[in-house]
Amino acid sequence: MITRIVTTFTFLMMFAVAYLLPAQSTFGAEGNGALRVEFTATDDWSPVGTLGQISCPGGEFTGNLIQPCPPGTNVHVRDATAQALVSADDPRLTGILTYTLNYNFDAEFTGSAWGTWNLEVATCEGVWEGVWNSKRTLLPDQPGPIGMGTWIGNMKLVGHGRGDCVDGLKMKATELAITFTPIPFPYEMIGLCGSGCAPEGILTGEILEPGLH
Repeated sequence: MITRIVTTFTFLMMFAVAYLLPAQSTFGAEGNGALRVEFTATDDWSPVGTLGQISCPGGEFTGNLIQPCPPGTNVHVRDATAQALVSADDPRLTGILTYTLNYNFDAEFTGSAWGTWNLEVATCEGVWEGVWNSKRTLLPDQPGPIGMGTWIGNMKLVGHGRGDCVDGLKMKATELAITFTPIPFPYEMIGLCGSGCAPEGILTGEILEPGLH
C-alpha cells in the first residue's frame, strides 16, 4: 500500500514540476529595484483542524466523510480549518501553516475551493498572511490507493509578510495537491501510511523583495 502511494505521488509530482517550471521563466529582477526570489516547498497536511459546515444541496449530510452527500448530489463546505507543515528551500517560508477552507464540489467532488491562510515562520518572529483559491479535478482512470479516485487541486496563493525577517515582503505561489478521498484529508487520517506519509502538495513560487530606490 505504501509503495503504491509513493509511486503515485512521485509520478504526479513529476507532472507538477513539468507543469510549473515554464511559469518560472518570468522570475528574476524587476523594475523599480525590486527583486523576485524563487522558492519551492512541500506542504505536509496535519490531522489538526475542523470540518466546518457540510451541506448537500438537494440531499442530506450522510455523516460519512467518505461519502458525505448522497451519490449524485453536490457537496458544499464552509469555514473548515486545517494546519500543515511547510518546508521550503527559503527559510522565510518554512513554518506552521493555518488556513480556512470553503468548497463547492459537484457529484464527482470536483470544483472550486478558496480561503485564507497564515504561516508562522519557524526561523524568526515573522508571519505571512494571504488568500488562496483552487480548482479541483478528478484524474480519469486513477482509482488511487483506496480505489475511490485521485484528485488534483491546482491552487494559487498570494500573501504578504509582517514582522522581523518577512516584514514588507510579498509572495505568490502555485501548489499542486494530491488527495485520494472525496473531501480532502491528510493521508494519515485515512490510515494509508501511518506517520510516514509523503507531503500532500508541492509549491513553486516567488518572494518579492522591495529594492532600494
